Amino acid sequence: MMRNVIAALSGTTLALAIGLTAIGFATTAYAAESPGTVVAAAQTAAQPALLTNTPRGLTVTEVHGSNVTIVTRSGAGSTTPFTKSPDKSGRVTFSNLIAGATYVVVHDGKIIGSATPVNAVGSATDLVVRATSKNNTVNLNWAHLATKTNGGAGVTYVITAKPAAGSGKTVTSEVTGTAARSNTALKSATLTGLDPDTLYVFTITPKNSIGTGKSTVARMARSLADITGIKSAVAAEPVVVVVEVKPVEKPADIKPVTPVAPAPAPAPAPVPAAPSTRTIYVCPDAYTETGSGVCEKTSAYTYTSIGYTYHEEPNYVQVQVGTTERSHPFDGNACGWGTLYGNTCYEYTAVYETRQQGTNQVKDQAPAGYTDNGSAWTKKDVMPAGYTDNGSAWVQTAAKVAKVVPA
Repeated sequence: MMRNVIAALSGTTLALAIGLTAIGFATTAYAAESPGTVVAAAQTAAQPALLTNTPRGLTVTEVHGSNVTIVTRSGAGSTTPFTKSPDKSGRVTFSNLIAGATYVVVHDGKIIGSATPVNAVGSATDLVVRATSKNNTVNLNWAHLATKTNGGAGVTYVITAKPAAGSGKTVTSEVTGTAARSNTALKSATLTGLDPDTLYVFTITPKNSIGTGKSTVARMARSLADITGIKSAVAAEPVVVVVEVKPVEKPADIKPVTPVAPAPAPAPAPVPAAPSTRTIYVCPDAYTETGSGVCEKTSAYTYTSIGYTYHEEPNYVQVQVGTTERSHPFDGNACGWGTLYGNTCYEYTAVYETRQQGTNQVKDQAPAGYTDNGSAWTKKDVMPAGYTDNGSAWVQTAAKVAKVVPA
């Protein structure tokens, strides 16, 4: 009996083994990929970036290990190279550079790019907004001197038209210095999409890589629909006329009589025609009405700028040209070079001579009447005729002029 049990168990074990073997062969198949398939890769290192977001400053990021050197240009006339070590985050900042000068940036022995530090962008002034033949479009003119030192053609202008009442849609646009004729102080642009019945406050804000400058602002006194005579498309309410008719009583039977012809009614008196126009008084073009009713035009100060001039001065250094020997009686202290016969000390002293080694470039004094703004010598121009100075700009006033408009 025991042998039969063992034989049965052995047969069961063999069957299980065979079953497990069969199951082992039922494996999942995967499609083979070609050799060279990427299975892992290091994260790509961040590339260096050049930032000019501080006045007369240049910041280089993502530079690790080696020093960073900047210089305006190579060859004669180049500035002295500046070299700095990056901090732990791989960032290095250079300050007090020449605004408007292009600096070449070198890291780890390679040129990684160039950048131009700039000054603050300055203020925009003299905004004048004029109507066009369309009742939703205006032309804007303003003044802003975009020079090489504050960004030049890289200066942009943010145009905003905000409803004066505080409610309604604000219309904005941004134009580049090139589109706004950046080579002159006068700028212009066109803004569309305005509501003809809304009074707007217009703002022009200059902007460069450092940030924004002071805005120039102009306020509307009349809507575009009023100025152009083109009303906005609003459906008119239909006019309903109600006539009340009373019934007439049936007259009593009467004998017919011969009617008497009535006298003709007098002709109605002629009604005078309503006037088609009216006269209003407004400020002349380019003038803005102040809160006190005065027509005023402001003009920003203008300046004459002169580039720096330099002269060469000798550069002197101390150079060792030899030594001198001297002796003195031994005083019990150690001698520099030993003693002679035990009672005399010998020592030597270095001999220096002042010699010229090259020259230094030194900036000249500012011309009479000019001041130094950090990038050039400037002098405020003489005030134009007919203007007064309010301490921040030149101001000219004018009387209102008559203007005939539709009634």
